[in-house]
Amino acid sequence: MLINKKEGIIKKFNNHFSIFAMLSVRLLIILIFSFSLSSKATPTIREQYSDEYLKLVELIFDNHNVDIMNRDFYEGYTMNFQDKCNAEVKLKTYTSLLKIFKVNICTNQSEITSKRI
Repeated sequence: MLINKKEGIIKKFNNHFSIFAMLSVRLLIILIFSFSLSSKATPTIREQYSDEYLKLVELIFDNHNVDIMNRDFYEGYTMNFQDKCNAEVKLKTYTSLLKIFKVNICTNQSEITSKRI
């Protein structure tokens, strides 16, 4: 009788352990699959043009003394790359002024225009 109880306890333990093992294997497969999908995602503009992005920010600061990353003075900005060299940055101030930078990273040239919105 005592042996049957021990065997029953061992069977229950093995049954619970095998269910836990199956669930953990499933979880591991799902995690591996999800990470492999996210690594093939479409890159953002920052990822696609990361070096150009940094050059662009530095060039605007050097030529016009404007730090587009300063959230105290500027509400936000949009960045549009036409190719590897040419980009346009629209910088929105807290007033109704929109500063538009046309930048050529290859030649280190930029021009600024302002527009009221």
